This record gives sequence, C-alpha cells and structure tokens, in this order.
Amino acid sequence: MYFRIRSLFFILLLFFTYFKINGQQKGDFNIGPLFGVNLNIPSGEGIDSLLILYQNTSEYYDDIDGVSFNSNITNRYQSNIGIFFEYYFLENIALYSSISYSQKGFIIKEKTIIDIGLYTKQDSLSKINLNYINLPFLLKYHFKNKIQIFGGISLNYCESDRVYSNSNLTYQILDSEGNTNTINEESNSRIEFSKFFNTRPPNQMLYGYQVGIAFELMKFNFSLRFDNSTSFGKLLNYNKNYINTIIFYTALSF
Repeated sequence: MYFRIRSLFFILLLFFTYFKINGQQKGDFNIGPLFGVNLNIPSGEGIDSLLILYQNTSEYYDDIDGVSFNSNITNRYQSNIGIFFEYYFLENIALYSSISYSQKGFIIKEKTIIDIGLYTKQDSLSKINLNYINLPFLLKYHFKNKIQIFGGISLNYCESDRVYSNSNLTYQILDSEGNTNTINEESNSRIEFSKFFNTRPPNQMLYGYQVGIAFELMKFNFSLRFDNSTSFGKLLNYNKNYINTIIFYTALSF
C-alpha cells in the first residue's frame, strides 16, 4: 500500500512538473544549449552545370574501350551547435533567437578506371565545407498540446571555407624482369573553396528564412527546421547556387 501511494505521488509530481514547464506565460524567458544535425542539400545553376559536365565526361569515356569515368554530387550530414534564448511577450507567443556554429557543404565523388594494358584506378572524394555563424530571428507560437511552430528570418555569416580531398590511386607497372607490380598511393589536400573551384571566395553573408515545428518533453525541446538562404557563391560562372538545410535540433531549457 505504501509503495502504491509513493508511486502515485511520484507520478503526480511528474505530471504537474511537466505541465508547468510546458505552460508558457507572458514574461517567461528560456535559455539553453542546442545540438543539431544538418542535412545539407546542394542545388542551383552551378551545381546543375557540374553534374552535366560530369555526365558528358562519363559519356565521352564510355565510347573508349577499357576506360570509364563516374562522378556524383551528394548531400552531406554535418553538425550544428549553439545556444538559444526566447522571451514570451504574450501568453504562448515568443520572440526566439539563437546563435550557432552551423556546418554546411556537399560531397563530390569521382572514379576513373583505365583497363587498357596495365590497370589504373583512381578514386577521389572531396568534402566541401562552408561553415557559418547562424543567427535566426523567429516568432514562435506554443500550442497547449506542447507542439510549437515558428518562422522568421535567418542570417548566416561565412566563418570559414575549406575543401578536404582524398585520392586513392592504384596502378600497375612492369619491373625490369617483365613482372607486373601493383602500386597503391594515397594523397590528401586541404585548400580554399576559391582555389578548388577556380572562382572567387564564397559569399560572406547569406540572408534567408527559417521555419519549423517543435515538441517539448519536460525540459527538452525537439525540433525539425528548414533553413533557406541566398546563394553561397559562384560555380562555373553561375552565381545562383544554394544549400538548403534540414535541421534536426535537440535543446535543453533552463
């Protein structure tokens, strides 16, 4: 009997604590850390032109016996970490902002095989890194069922840009006795975005919007957001290139 009463008291305590945390009154202020994962999706005229260039190159080598070339541009998962703060100027309606270090970019993969006579294969992987300080200014509405929706403007300042490339080369050679030997070589490089693409540096300030939906559980907040910004820079003489980002956030409120 004592165990049941104690268990019931504990459940009631959790219940009232839960709804106290989720009931947002005018004047409430929350602050805390947030941790996220960015799903970065590249698009735009320059990205499309790169894909067309890779496709044309692949078709060209397909006409040559023993030679093949394949390449692709893929989405990239990266991290996002920062701190948020929100103020409820009306009941269940808040001004929300955060400052975070947001990693964006994409991946380029290339593979070349030459199987005419002595065998040669080269695999390369290039990770394009565009790192931003993200500062959104959002209006947030808190439903009584603990669901939240929000939207507003988003500013992104490009803090750094790098391209990390890894290349693996496998080829065959003949020694002095006519025997075939296989050689494996690996190389790594780290250069600026402008040097890798032979273009100007990426745009330093991006403007856009951010919208999302969130759910509160005790002091934790889980949100799914979409961040859209202006062009990140120039590729192949095309200026309109974008990285649209889907963000999965977990925040802890104090």
